[in-house]
Amino acid sequence: MRLHLLPLLVVSLCAAAPGFSADNAAEKFTLIAGGGSTVDGGPATGVKLNQPFCFHVMPDGSAWLAEQDGNRVRRYGTDGTLVTVVGTGEKGATGVPGPGATVLVNGPHHLLPLPDGRLLIADTYGRRTLQLDQKTGVVKLFAGTGEMGYSGDGGPADQAKTSDAYSLALSKDQKTVFIADIQNRRVRAVDLTTGIIRTAVGNGGKTAPKDGEKAAECSLVDPRSVAVDGDGRLYILERNGHCLRVVDLDGTIKTVVNISGQKGNSGDGADARLATMNGPKDLFIDRDGTVLIADCENHVIRRYDPKSGIITRIAGTGKKGKEVPGLPLETALDRPHGVNVGPDGALYISDSSNHRVLKLKR
Repeated sequence: MRLHLLPLLVVSLCAAAPGFSADNAAEKFTLIAGGGSTVDGGPATGVKLNQPFCFHVMPDGSAWLAEQDGNRVRRYGTDGTLVTVVGTGEKGATGVPGPGATVLVNGPHHLLPLPDGRLLIADTYGRRTLQLDQKTGVVKLFAGTGEMGYSGDGGPADQAKTSDAYSLALSKDQKTVFIADIQNRRVRAVDLTTGIIRTAVGNGGKTAPKDGEKAAECSLVDPRSVAVDGDGRLYILERNGHCLRVVDLDGTIKTVVNISGQKGNSGDGADARLATMNGPKDLFIDRDGTVLIADCENHVIRRYDPKSGIITRIAGTGKKGKEVPGLPLETALDRPHGVNVGPDGALYISDSSNHRVLKLKR
């Protein structure tokens, strides 16, 4: 059975170019957001952030930032300023539909810009996915009702129940949005043409799937993050499964990082299947098809190469810390929840518990 659900690629993944590695990173990290005391509207390095989880870089060098404990979605300008677009800083779930400035969100974890100009917001603890019209500034429901549950497959996504939506990805053909529906242990899929939701991966069972199982019928431990590569394969990162899985084009699933499922911090420079991770939270497909992983509880960023099967550490020391940013393998991180690559090839890390965003030029 072919996997008709698959297929995205975010704009920044287009060109074939060398992937990010510690070997080609002679540069030092620079602070680009957080570390200040102001609330909004000025230089990003002067703004006080509260658990930045996602920093999604756009083709023009601007970016969208999801501030989890700050309950805001902010816009990072090409001039280095930071402005709140959605949320007031107060936790809640009111104001939808309505202007972004008056909408309350609850723990936004992830963001996904769509080709038509909408910005999708994984309003995680609001148990819904929102959509921002960037032209009007109005926020509406995209998927989920705000009520915890699992229902609505085959019907409108904004009438379906989801659990905490943690991560979003677009299919290669840009027709489908995937949602990591973590507590339901499924990946849901929304058709952008019809607005209909369905389950793409997972049967709700909480066990590790066997390699070669059909993704639509397998169990998952807890899908925390999703991303799609240039060929249309869907990668699924599991938080408490401490692993990375991939759904191939034939619709079958397999584990490619940490087949044991045990938490740990081992295996760099060797077979990724035998490596261990600890509560990984985010992934991003680099331009050469390698997979960048925010191995959160190990306080590192790692790189998985699907061609060689090797995993390596590319940032962080493995111990949490808050030093002044320096060389990538010498800069301590504190529970990084987000990793992204910009159109210029630079690496961006949401160093969440240090309340800052770091940039490393390639």
